[in-house]
Amino acid sequence: MRERILKAKGLKTPIPTVLCGTKCDLSHQREVPQEDAQQTALLWNCPYLETSSKQRLNIEETIFQIIRQIRILSPPQKHKRQ
Repeated sequence: MRERILKAKGLKTPIPTVLCGTKCDLSHQREVPQEDAQQTALLWNCPYLETSSKQRLNIEETIFQIIRQIRILSPPQKHKRQ
C-alpha cells in the first residue's frame, strides 16, 4: 500500500509515516499478527504503535511520533533577513 501511495503522488523522498495497529482492545478479532506489523514497520523504517481509541491507548503518542517524523524529515529552514 505504501508503494502505491508514493507512486500515485510521484514521491521519491521519504514521507512521515507511523504504522498503527488500531482497536488493540479487540485483540481476539486481530487480523494482522503483531509480528507482521512490526516487520512491516522495520521495512518501512517507521515506528509501529498499537492503539485503542476506546481505551485512549497510544493516541497522543501516535501524534507525537508523526510530529517527530516531520521534524526529522523537514528540518527548520533558515530565513534570510531582508
